[in-house]
Amino acid sequence: MTTFGDRVYELGGSPVGAGSNGGAPCVGKIWWVDGTNGLNSNSGRKPKQAKKTIQAAVDSQISETSSLGDIIYVMPGVYPESITGNLTKVSIIGIPQYGHAAGTIAINPTAGSAYTGDMYHATLKNLLILSPSTSNKTVDAVYLTNMRWSSIENCTFAGADGTCVTGLQVGSEADTAVAGACDYNLIANNIFSTHAGYNSEFTHPIKIGSAGSTGAGAKTMVNTRITGNIVYGTTIGIYIGVVGGAQYGSIIDHNYISSGSREHGCATSGISNISASATTLVVENWINAEDALVGWNTASTLNNTVSNAGTAAKELPASS
Repeated sequence: MTTFGDRVYELGGSPVGAGSNGGAPCVGKIWWVDGTNGLNSNSGRKPKQAKKTIQAAVDSQISETSSLGDIIYVMPGVYPESITGNLTKVSIIGIPQYGHAAGTIAINPTAGSAYTGDMYHATLKNLLILSPSTSNKTVDAVYLTNMRWSSIENCTFAGADGTCVTGLQVGSEADTAVAGACDYNLIANNIFSTHAGYNSEFTHPIKIGSAGSTGAGAKTMVNTRITGNIVYGTTIGIYIGVVGGAQYGSIIDHNYISSGSREHGCATSGISNISASATTLVVENWINAEDALVGWNTASTLNNTVSNAGTAAKELPASS
């Protein structure tokens, strides 16, 4: 990897941040985080001037953003942080060590969510995101009050304690009329699993909106795709708590959903919906659960493979 000014190039010469179709590279600012060698007093603008914490880079990006698509690159390491601050037109991208998985960049909070805030035109990528392990263990690993025009890709969400509840929460989980938007997003190719054996699985790995019904009308899920995720959870793999009138144009497809702690998969359902009137499509998922699909309009569920024929609980590999 080579840098020229604020530009970053892969070994082959392509600019990091360029689209897969060879489009123009990111034109915003680039920030660097190195938990081993960095200092928060550094500028953060070059690898040798990296910040020590992700929070410091987020704070600097917020205060100096060019609003043109900034990138925060995170070097391998364990970051014992609970990050806050709205992410706007910025990508936080872990840079794995050569030959190692993205789990070499771990956000490991002790008392709160790994990240709390809003995402607008933002990305989280190549990160290991753990639930808190010391206190407030039941809070979400990631809690987004709003997520719009954003993506979460190639991340591993891991339960760090047996009392953890939710991996990714988008929109308020309170069963009251609290607004929360999950619109125009991509949640793709992530793993929702455990860091310490199957007894630390999330009860709800992915949850959009609230778990009850009275306040769900304040939440939206529009034109969002949840695809290609490996989801292990004890209760509900993917839960959509958004009423039908505010839920349309979305698709949940090609996800693998099961549980390592229960022989028949998720205890309640693989994919559950608060409203059968929604137009969200549920297509070609593989689901192992006591009740694979709950609350869906049957016209919207296509070619899903469902099973509850497991024979024994299986120890999941711990995240590294």
